[in-house]
Amino acid sequence: MTLLELNNDFQTEFPYLKLECFTRPHHAFEGSPAQYLVKDHAVRLSVLNPALKAGDVLCSPGSIVRDLEDIFAGQFGLFVQVFRKSHEVWLATSATDNLSLAEQNKRGQTAEHPEETPPEILDYREQD
Repeated sequence: MTLLELNNDFQTEFPYLKLECFTRPHHAFEGSPAQYLVKDHAVRLSVLNPALKAGDVLCSPGSIVRDLEDIFAGQFGLFVQVFRKSHEVWLATSATDNLSLAEQNKRGQTAEHPEETPPEILDYREQD
């Protein structure tokens, strides 16, 4: 599986979120430095981690972002970070790692289509 395929599967369930992969881990509530971003989305996951073992990750709406990121790191040795769509940009969800995927996706939908959702306080900055 490639990083692009992984992300496409993820975005089928959560269209206002995406996964980005990094070559170094990060801590909860912290963003990953851009210099470690894997830019080639066509790369196979097994290239990112040659010791990668087959398995599945359940990404349910109630999954907490930091828990999901920890599963990818702990079980697969892949350092992913969830990003949320905010108008024309993607924000790392580092400041809101304690929210569920459903809550993050809803925030992305609210930012993309504010006329369709009730007013809500939006994050204006997620990462330094």
